[in-house]
Amino acid sequence: MQHALLLFQEGLAIYAIAIFGLLVWSVQAGRTYAAPVMVLLASPVLIAGLAIFVEKRPIAGLVDFRHGSWSFLVGDMFVLTTAVVICALAWRDIPRGFYVSWQWILLSAALGTAAGIAFHWWDGKNYVSDGFGLSLNSPTKLAHDFVAYPVLFGGLVCVGVPLLSNWSWHTWAVLGCVVIWVVLVLADILRGLSPLNLHPPWDWDVHAFRRA
Repeated sequence: MQHALLLFQEGLAIYAIAIFGLLVWSVQAGRTYAAPVMVLLASPVLIAGLAIFVEKRPIAGLVDFRHGSWSFLVGDMFVLTTAVVICALAWRDIPRGFYVSWQWILLSAALGTAAGIAFHWWDGKNYVSDGFGLSLNSPTKLAHDFVAYPVLFGGLVCVGVPLLSNWSWHTWAVLGCVVIWVVLVLADILRGLSPLNLHPPWDWDVHAFRRA
């Protein structure tokens, strides 16, 4: 178990670093076509790929708006992709300096990592208390908390906060996207989604999907 899990975690770490770097670069370089692709690779593509090819889950279950996560299906796929495109447009007018320094990029990455760890810890308490502890081990749960969350949160901090220094319609638009995403997250919470609808119980000893 430990060997397989360690290899998977190392792979996720390498993937997260690569996608984070490409996301920041694409926005700072004004690559409006590349920035949303990085968001999709950080969350929907990665998680859907793991769900379909590793966890062997049906595609229909991933896009079920009745039982799926709205913050994932709508937020990550459309709202956050729109936000980074707007950031890429705005960066053409952002003064170069501290916000392109390695110190700022590392700080943003650290904040994203901390957010992912905190989210995993918080979810862990709830999952275990509700009897869904094995879902914390699923590939999609690990990818969400240690790739999607750090890359998207840290990436938006890195390329979004600088927009506050050059306030324009871009700033308002990105803030609007963030508000919409937060509303979707709150809606998911209020809907009381079951962890089993998001991440299956997973046993790394047998590398197989175990249905509860």
